[in-house]
Amino acid sequence: MSQAMQVAPAATDGRADGRTRVGLPAAAMVATGIGTLGLGIVFFATEVHHASPAQVGFLAATWSFHYIVGCLLLRRLGEHLRPHHSMVAATAVMALCVLLILRLDRLGGVFVCYAVYGLGTSLFWPPLMGWLSTGNEGARLNRVMGRFNLCWSSGAIAGPVLAGVLARQDARLPVVAGGLLYLAAGLHVAWAGRGVTATPAPPVPAAAGPGATAAVGDRGTPLRYPAWAGLMAAYLALGVLLTVFPLEAQRHLGLSKPTVGGLMLVRALFTTLALGLMGRTTAWHFRTGQMGAGLALFAVTMAVLPLARGPLTAAAALGLMGALLAQSYANSLFHGVTGSLHRARRMAVHEVLLSVGLVVGGACGGTVYQHAGYGAVCGGVAVALGAAALLAFAFPRHPAPDGL
Repeated sequence: MSQAMQVAPAATDGRADGRTRVGLPAAAMVATGIGTLGLGIVFFATEVHHASPAQVGFLAATWSFHYIVGCLLLRRLGEHLRPHHSMVAATAVMALCVLLILRLDRLGGVFVCYAVYGLGTSLFWPPLMGWLSTGNEGARLNRVMGRFNLCWSSGAIAGPVLAGVLARQDARLPVVAGGLLYLAAGLHVAWAGRGVTATPAPPVPAAAGPGATAAVGDRGTPLRYPAWAGLMAAYLALGVLLTVFPLEAQRHLGLSKPTVGGLMLVRALFTTLALGLMGRTTAWHFRTGQMGAGLALFAVTMAVLPLARGPLTAAAALGLMGALLAQSYANSLFHGVTGSLHRARRMAVHEVLLSVGLVVGGACGGTVYQHAGYGAVCGGVAVALGAAALLAFAFPRHPAPDGL
């Protein structure tokens, strides 16, 4: 590889430090809010509005579906806004919609607010993720996105636990907590992001010298396609775990709300640990074998999940699935943006696909659970994970592009 083809670590200046100071705490707060509301809305809809399992599943899917719509239709709006402004606008909309839910008497109104909440969320994650990744490649990209993954996944750990504790007192409290977290994130970005709003230029060849222009041409890897398929299948499983598993755990396993929250904590904790490990290693880059093996193990674990009859066995299964979810997420994140000149767009694809998984897992999972039972839901998800594993194993080998 020639010296001219090596990509310089362009994002090593103060702007990169400023972006992480703004973006990483905001990611942790918003992820905590999403985790709190994601489990809290199940308790809120069931106890306050007496929603059926199918309605709970469709309510969870409403957020994910409109998040997808927002990523597709509001993408150009997000590109015209500075990341700092887009994040502030997003958190303001999210906080307003979530807190308004508390004032509504009808479940239909909750659906409307939850839909707008999903649209608002689409102006937060893709701009933030594209902003943090721009100017980074290879090991540095892995480190930056690894830190991002640790921040949002730490929020995902705290959120369900907070929801379980608060819901034991009042099913409305997790909704309140989510709204306040979004307000806090927006205020943090508005204050800390002053003067740190510029997006760095794309990386230039290391030997180009002063005044050189950015490298031309997108060098993204085709391995993003099996990684994206695995991501969607993994988040199909997560959609079931977030909406159907809490109902099954309370109704047939006899577990309390704090215990359910604790099991969600185990899943999120293992996700965080695995994301941290993958953020510190590069051996998995540009390798489909590890993608396929992880997805195959995920499929087997999902298929045997209905056999878990107590909190310990459920915690073991959820912990393993949390780690495998992290593997799929990290593969999609890295292989989706590496070498790309349009990172916010690739991040939007990443977010759309994981949200499609959540929509199908939540909506279809709740309906299948109500009519066919828990085993049918888990078996269907296992089939989808197995298909994604076969795609990864069958995908042609693609080495890393030069300079990456």
